[in-house]
Parts: sequence; C-alpha cells; structure tokens
Amino acid sequence: MQVRKKYKNAWTDEQIALLGTDTDKAIAALLGKKQNSVAHNRIKRGIPPKDPKRSQKNVWEKTEEEGSLGKLPDSVIAERLGITVTSVLLARQRRGIQSYTFSHKTNWENMKDLPQPEFFKALKELSGGTLTYKKLADMTYVSYSRCQKWFASGTGQEPLCLQIRRHMYLEVLFES
Repeated sequence: MQVRKKYKNAWTDEQIALLGTDTDKAIAALLGKKQNSVAHNRIKRGIPPKDPKRSQKNVWEKTEEEGSLGKLPDSVIAERLGITVTSVLLARQRRGIQSYTFSHKTNWENMKDLPQPEFFKALKELSGGTLTYKKLADMTYVSYSRCQKWFASGTGQEPLCLQIRRHMYLEVLFES
C-alpha cells in the first residue's frame, strides 16, 4: 500500500474558503502563493472569480427587450437593462439573431427611441457617413450650438422632442 505524501503547498480548508472572496492576486498575496496557483485551484473547484471592475450584471434574463435584439444596437439594450454589452451580444448570438445594422430600410419606429447620441450616429449612417452637426443644423434650420447641445454625451445634454427628431430623420432621409 502506497502512502500519499503531504505536499508543503497543499491547500487547507481555510485557504480554500478564501477563494473567490477577493481577486486572485489579493488572495495570492495574503496566502503567500502564486497568483496562477490561486486561479488554478479556484477554477478547479468551480468557484467564480471576484472581479472589482465588473459592477454591472453580466447575465441576460428574459425581458420585454427580447424583441429588440437585432433591431437596436446591443449597447442601447445593455444600457436599458443595466447589463454588459457582451451579455446582450451573447444572448443575441445564442438565438441566431443578426446584429443591428442601420440601412435605409430601417424604419422610423426603430430609430425614434434611440438615445440622442445613438440617434445622431444613426442619422450619420443614413447620410452615408457625411453628416456633421453643422450640416444637420443647416438642413433643419436650427442653430449649430443647439445641435451640439442635443447630441452631446453626458449631463449637459438637452432633451430632443419627438417632432424635431422626426423632422431631422426626414430631412436626412430625403437629402441622401
């Protein structure tokens, strides 16, 4: 009968209990072990990693946004649901749905609810990529600074009413 040797680097129950409670790097430093060893043992035991960089949910759950897959950009759906873009992308791919691509066939119904910066990107695609704030201002008879305020990202953004969105959409559609 062969007797198993006790390895000097064997994992105790207390050490195993620490896996997944902090980053692999932090646990390795705490235990005096290599980060690769900590990661290997955590994965071997099926313990998920703790990643401080991921504050958003990373799981797609069936929602009312299911019908939006492929009809809106993954980033828009992810923002609405508070999950990562990757989880939306994977959910869409699992269902065999093609990614959102803007074309002249994209109707007003799909564009009207986009966030303002995404709406401007869609208008720019509709124009063939040549649209600028200045050109849009000239086409729609609004000031250049107003266009900048409408489509700026962040907290300084002014709301853009549906009627003006529709006007911009039609101007760009018939101009291109």
